[in-house]
Amino acid sequence: MRKRIISIFIVTILITAIFSPGFAATHTNPDRETIEQKIEEVALRRGIPSIIMKSIARVESSFTQFTSKGTPFISSTNDIGVMQINDRSNFDRDMLKYDIDYNIEVGANILLYKWDYVKNTLPSIGDMDPNVLENWYFVLWAYNGWSKVNNPNAGYKNLAYQEQVFLMADREYNQPVTVIDRGELPSSGLPSKNGQYETPSPSHAGDILLYEYGDRLASYSWTKIDLYDDPNGKKIAKLSPSTEMVVIGAPVLMNGYYWEPVRGLNDPFEGWVLRNWVEKVGDYQMGVYSDVNDPVLQNQLRVLGTEGIMQGYADLFEPLEFLHQEELAVILTRAFAIETETSQEITMVDVSDWAEDAVTLVVDAGLMQLEQGTFNGEKLVTQEEFLGTIIKLTESGAAFRGLDETRVDPSTLPVNLPVDLFAYMTREDTARLIYNLFTDNQTLYS
Repeated sequence: MRKRIISIFIVTILITAIFSPGFAATHTNPDRETIEQKIEEVALRRGIPSIIMKSIARVESSFTQFTSKGTPFISSTNDIGVMQINDRSNFDRDMLKYDIDYNIEVGANILLYKWDYVKNTLPSIGDMDPNVLENWYFVLWAYNGWSKVNNPNAGYKNLAYQEQVFLMADREYNQPVTVIDRGELPSSGLPSKNGQYETPSPSHAGDILLYEYGDRLASYSWTKIDLYDDPNGKKIAKLSPSTEMVVIGAPVLMNGYYWEPVRGLNDPFEGWVLRNWVEKVGDYQMGVYSDVNDPVLQNQLRVLGTEGIMQGYADLFEPLEFLHQEELAVILTRAFAIETETSQEITMVDVSDWAEDAVTLVVDAGLMQLEQGTFNGEKLVTQEEFLGTIIKLTESGAAFRGLDETRVDPSTLPVNLPVDLFAYMTREDTARLIYNLFTDNQTLYS
């Protein structure tokens, strides 16, 4: 019996070892071409010039994740894998050692963190356009450690780390990068944190891909991201992982980042996100929905979607769902140039973050009413309330955004609504009515 127990124990140990990520079964290092392709894919998604990441990997590890013995490549200072991630970081140590994709992704994260660190704390270069290779000089310095040993004038190294990376870009990829004149740097120690350097000339462009109008994006599956009211503006919401959105305008470079204007596909938010924290997941056709069979309504939704007035949820519009008060508030502010000179105290109940500003605007403009000082965002909208709002818009002389003349004319409303004014408005009813108000000349959108 004793021998049998010992045998079972030994087998258990062997099975555990074989399926453990740390088991010394041979791990084969991918060839250089494969690793470079992985790095390029990550850099493309994260908005980093691929030449920067590839040159870092060449200097740091010579593209080595596993040694010739099949064990993880770990330096004498305990830096791990292709991107040489410090083992004291808060990332998963086993994944850093055995998952090359994770190692590269973490390298991109750290590089973006260092970009933000330099942009906000350390010397900056030019307008800090991340697609200008020369502007990464201090970021690379910080990637290796914001230390005086990387001052090329100090004589600690034959070639400072950041200059090694730039030299590697030239030698390995035939991509010249101009370094900062050493005469502009201090003779020893670190440059002033408040230093401002001009971009060295000639400068060279990277391959950062910017997203365009109509691109369908998603935030990464492993993190929440911030939504801003303007480029580098105020944070207005926190978007959950894998939130889908569509680009509704041109990107803007501001304060060292590219910003993309977006609108939600599954939630009716609108704002700006950082290019580095979203990725393209496809193209989006405004107003094309699988649950809408009427081609006339499809065309109307295409117009409303393109104009940013009303959209569905991914590829569904849910035309028979009833309209909520907060949704109507958002639609009105997206459609009309509403102005107000007064403000009042509002108690908001069940109002989503993305609707708060719209609710405040329409209430202050007198377009939607409070009940004892309270606005209930989840309350359904009746036909009577909708039509009353249109009358108020007419009286205010409000114009549709982007149009030169007022088109808020109740006489253009279709007459095919049910007779019961106390019936709730459906999303289809709302879309048809808003479209009809938006244009009495449909050839504009043929």
